[in-house]
Amino acid sequence: MKTSEEFKAEVYEKRDRRLAARRRARKQALLCVPLAFLVVLGGVFAPRLLSGNHIQPRAGQIPRLLQVGTPTAPKDLSFYNLMESAEYAQLQKAGDAKQDASSSAYLELADDTEHHWSLEENELQELSETALIDPEFTKVLNDFAKNSTVLLSKEFGENSCYSPLSLYYALALTGSGAGGSTKQEFQSVLYDQKDGWAEEQCGKYYRQHYHDNEESKFWLANSLWMDGRYSFGEDFISGAEENFYSALFQVDFTDPSLGEEMTKWVSENTGGLLNPEFTFEKEQMLSIINTVYYNAQWSDQFSQEYNTKEDFHKADGSTVTAEYMHMGKSFGYAYEGNGFTRASLFLKNGDEMVFVLPDEGASTVELLSDPKAFENMFYPKAYEEFTSCQLHWSIPKFSFDCEYDLKNMLTDLGLKKAFDPVIADFSNMGKVELYLSEAKQGTHIGVNEDGVEAAAYTEIAMEAGAAAPPDKIIEMKLNRPFLFAILSSDASKDLTWENRSETMSSSLLFLGACGDPTASGSGAHAAVS
Repeated sequence: MKTSEEFKAEVYEKRDRRLAARRRARKQALLCVPLAFLVVLGGVFAPRLLSGNHIQPRAGQIPRLLQVGTPTAPKDLSFYNLMESAEYAQLQKAGDAKQDASSSAYLELADDTEHHWSLEENELQELSETALIDPEFTKVLNDFAKNSTVLLSKEFGENSCYSPLSLYYALALTGSGAGGSTKQEFQSVLYDQKDGWAEEQCGKYYRQHYHDNEESKFWLANSLWMDGRYSFGEDFISGAEENFYSALFQVDFTDPSLGEEMTKWVSENTGGLLNPEFTFEKEQMLSIINTVYYNAQWSDQFSQEYNTKEDFHKADGSTVTAEYMHMGKSFGYAYEGNGFTRASLFLKNGDEMVFVLPDEGASTVELLSDPKAFENMFYPKAYEEFTSCQLHWSIPKFSFDCEYDLKNMLTDLGLKKAFDPVIADFSNMGKVELYLSEAKQGTHIGVNEDGVEAAAYTEIAMEAGAAAPPDKIIEMKLNRPFLFAILSSDASKDLTWENRSETMSSSLLFLGACGDPTASGSGAHAAVS
């Protein structure tokens, strides 16, 4: 009979034999890997070598920088074309798509606006299908803006500017490559109603809002910077091009000059306003960058001859001397909420810039961090909720930059698995193990006599792993910390001339706070003056 020691020795001997056999099998399998790799390389590069199209040699055959996809800007659409298309969509829904304009409600507007059907039926149908968003999408953008701002506001400094639209686009593009439970996280954060809905709406939204003319510019640009050693999924790439108008680059993330190329791309797509610096992690495989550039003129511009130098009272009790623009007896509407007054200046492209003046002693930070107050300040409301009044404007000119690390905010928002190197699933991007390693945003905002100019970039990095003037006067004298937002008017398939005043469908592009109009930066990281 074997002793306990002999029994243990026999068990350990058998175990050692099995481990040795496994190691031999593993080595044999590993020998097949370089052979298979050579077959793949031969299949890809041999035809090019034989045809004489030689590739410039680089370490690992990674292109330093090769643009492999160039987007084409959509058409610059007019407001009237969008309204016609919205009416056409409504008529289609009612089964009367060919109703003659003479028997419609347009005659009621013809005397005042000289509005008429300027597009053919096939053009209206195409516009309706490609540029009118789902009416739910505006609500989705604004809910995302509210929830993300409430979380990010804890990082806001004296001056702050944030673009929820830029972040939404960057996340929607990234989420289109996610799979499994990671994709479910993205759908929850983005309020994606069904697979592919958010990406489709992003495409329609941009086709609707793109402008590039003397009075208004609205550019949305996206780019994928992909490690040239790997092949990314065709569906992911085609979606990036079709719905996000993405530029595509194959790159070598170890190349020290790549950051300069990214900076140049951001600068070109933000009117030269933003020039961020980019650094890369050792295992970086992909960078997704979104930019938003916005420039619009006031409907009624300020006259520089009326400008004055006056005190601006900061939150800490100190004062600075700012240059104020003035406009008196401007007919408009204001909303007097709990702790603030809200009024708007309209822009020539039909959008509006909202200014919120907190009551004496009220804090901009507290207002931004309160979801209910946020809705009352920035969400579009029916006209009957506003007070008809004469607005006397005194607005300090301001211009500043901000930059934020978005990782903590996105994690709090619900993107937890996406940042986990072990369980993140981006399988729809291709056969590459990826996870989110970085998310940041930089913004610029500037207000002067002509109008408003704003820009933002968002980077997501991935590693392996009209009547008689009313009597009431409201003074909008912004001589203490105030809030602002840019709202863009949206056209959906449910928007018509008859219901446009009730719906007032608008989405938030930029929002922030001005606590010192003489400063050039603030936020989580102050801009360099």
